[in-house]
This record gives sequence, structure tokens and C-alpha cells, in this order.
Amino acid sequence: MPVRAVAPRPGHQVEEAVICGAMSHICVDACSRAANDFGFKVTVVHDACASRDLEFGGGRGPAADGHAAF
Repeated sequence: MPVRAVAPRPGHQVEEAVICGAMSHICVDACSRAANDFGFKVTVVHDACASRDLEFGGGRGPAADGHAAF
């Protein structure tokens, strides 16, 4: 569900977003930042997230390093 669909609005009691999912370096990162921008208190459940090894400029970074960055 898009973060904007549940963004805080007058009369609503949602104040916190709990984030989990795949691809920490893309989806989890983007959703967490968007939720924060919309005023939510954000919690990322790191044990419920995953990533994959990343490649850039001929180098390779382990998934664990990218995941730990968040």
C-alpha cells in the first residue's frame, strides 16, 4: 500500500509505520523515508527485511553490508 494512502490526516489515529520487506536498499529505504516525510514515527524490523548483493562500477558489495546501512 502506498504510504500516501495512509498518511496522517485529521481525525485519524495512525502515528507509526512499522516497515518490513524485501530489497532493503530500494523498497524498505524508500518506504521508510516517505513515511518519515509524512510525519510517521518509523520502525524498521531488520529481522523481517532482506536484500541481495549489489554491484556498482565493477565492484560487488555483500547484501549484509547494504542491509546493515539501514
